[in-house]
Order: sequence, then structure tokens, then C-alpha cells
Amino acid sequence: MAFSVLGFSVPVFVLAYILILTFSIELDWLPVQGYQRIGEGFGGFLQRLILPAITLSVILIALIARMRRT
Repeated sequence: MAFSVLGFSVPVFVLAYILILTFSIELDWLPVQGYQRIGEGFGGFLQRLILPAITLSVILIALIARMRRT
């Protein structure tokens, strides 16, 4: 329940900055920005999609959790 409230409360751009700070700058797991074609390597292409996908899906995951709770 706390996750769903937090998912709705935190704006997407703030969550994006937190994820960039954590996974790109501190842990150095994912690239911060850039584009890589699939032909140049599928792994690099996928790495650049992880952060935007997680950031944009948090609101929908929180909505589904809240609906499921009720």
C-alpha cells in the first residue's frame, strides 16, 4: 500500500533523477543517455531502454496495486 501511495505521489521526473543517480552514477550499471541501434548490439540497445521503461511504468504499477487492493 505504501508503494502505491508513493508511486502516485512522486512525480515521474523526480523518480527519473533518483534512478539515474542510483543506477547510472553511483552503481555505474546503466548508461545515462544515448541511443544505440539494434544492429550495433542488442545488449546496448536494451540497456538504454531499462531506465525509461521503469520510470514510466511506476505510475501504472501503483495504479494496478491500488485497484487490486480495493
